[in-house]
Amino acid sequence: MVQEGIVLGHVVSQRGIKVNKAKIESIARLPLPLITAPIIQPLNWSLPFEIMCDASDYTVGAVLG
Repeated sequence: MVQEGIVLGHVVSQRGIKVNKAKIESIARLPLPLITAPIIQPLNWSLPFEIMCDASDYTVGAVLG
């Protein structure tokens, strides 16, 4: 039987669940995102847009595209 395994980036064993250190190291080596302003812009009413809605028994969601 397997004594230790990796499931969804976690090391699972009889001792418990730990984060896989290899995943942390690979994420730490990623470059920082090149974020520039403006991230959010006001709606330009002269351009066409669409509102997409969806609902279930528990929640309502909408996306402005």
